[in-house]
Amino acid sequence: MAYIRLLWRLFFFGAYTTGIVLEIYIRKQFFGAALPDLMRVRGRWARLLLQGVGVRLYAKGAIPENAGMIVANHRSYLDPILFIAEVDAVPLCMAEVRSWPVVGWGADMSGVLFVQRDDPMHRTAMVRAILQKVRQGFPVLIFPEGTTSGEHGTLPFQMGAFQIAARCKLKVAPVVYVFDDPEDFWVGDESFLSHAWRQFRKKEIVVRVLYCPVLESEDPEWLADETRRLMGRILKSENVLS
Repeated sequence: MAYIRLLWRLFFFGAYTTGIVLEIYIRKQFFGAALPDLMRVRGRWARLLLQGVGVRLYAKGAIPENAGMIVANHRSYLDPILFIAEVDAVPLCMAEVRSWPVVGWGADMSGVLFVQRDDPMHRTAMVRAILQKVRQGFPVLIFPEGTTSGEHGTLPFQMGAFQIAARCKLKVAPVVYVFDDPEDFWVGDESFLSHAWRQFRKKEIVVRVLYCPVLESEDPEWLADETRRLMGRILKSENVLS
């Protein structure tokens, strides 16, 4: 039964995602659809996709409003999908995702920002791109750990996001994802296909999300420390999301 479920979900993921990317392309190229319209299509894709691959999402707290930057812990490839299912946000992704077949094309057309971490000139342009999206009314979703992890808390944060938020006076909204089963973490050198192969065989994937209060400060160190403190307390507690 698990393998039938796996094959169906792999087919569903590929076929449904391809159809949505085609819809986004047609809307953008032939009808001049604006970014908010494309984000709504992307959100519809995320919601149905999560249901189709067996994700059960339980949320606590209010979805952040008026926050320029959303910062979240990073456990799985599902993390940005979980967020864009609820909020029209602009995820910040590693540049490699742009070259992924189908998924990368759709992400590129629907407003995702791709960052080249080792290029100082690109980082300057990325700051301008982030501020442009925020001024347009779209919060930017960033994973300050820089990679996925299976740590009991979080990895040390990269300071770039918090420096931008402090300097530009952006409100920061921490979001915490808690997967019930550590087997759902995507860590190390495991490929996307290998990770999906493991997850798609399961009957369900239970994820709990906690939206934390918005933070605001001109001190990037305080923003990073307070965010990590909040996330660590939640991740190390068994009852905070019950």
